[in-house]
Amino acid sequence: MEKNKNLTEWREQLVAKNKSLTEENAKLKTKCQNLEELLNEEETDINDVLELIKKTQFNAGAAVNVGSAQVGPISKFRDLKLK
Repeated sequence: MEKNKNLTEWREQLVAKNKSLTEENAKLKTKCQNLEELLNEEETDINDVLELIKKTQFNAGAAVNVGSAQVGPISKFRDLKLK
């Protein structure tokens, strides 16, 4: 009889522990999904910035000849005077 009672208590403890672990697993799964989404957004942002840098470097490399000096696309407007 005592053995039966101990087994019942042990089973109840296991059921409670299983429920607790299942709830924790669900929370961690949701957290993992949120972090994965955030990581994908960050990856997209990083790729956008890298593409912008690449385009900027390409445009800066396309310098315009003014006399004997090389002038980049932005610097050619530095001395522009508006009327």
